[in-house]
Amino acid sequence: MDLPTLVQTLGLPIALAVFFIWMYVSQAKEHKQDLKDIAIKSVLAIDAGTDAIRDSTEQMKLNNTALGENSHIMNDVKSVLSTRGVQQNGMGNGS
Repeated sequence: MDLPTLVQTLGLPIALAVFFIWMYVSQAKEHKQDLKDIAIKSVLAIDAGTDAIRDSTEQMKLNNTALGENSHIMNDVKSVLSTRGVQQNGMGNGS
């Protein structure tokens, strides 16, 4: 049924009401699909972030293990950096 026939049959106010109801329903369906797409993308982004945090945590554990096994190397690095800091600004320990 086309618009002119609908207007002639039902009258302009009823035809407009039917049109606006149809428009509302179609927009509501589109909006619902948009929200579903956003939710899916959000879950995927959260999962990717969780995986990145998990990988970073594992790497930090490995680094801490390596530093624990080589603590003498870390002490040497701290000593060298401390000496360089004193040489650059003439002060020790940032004071």
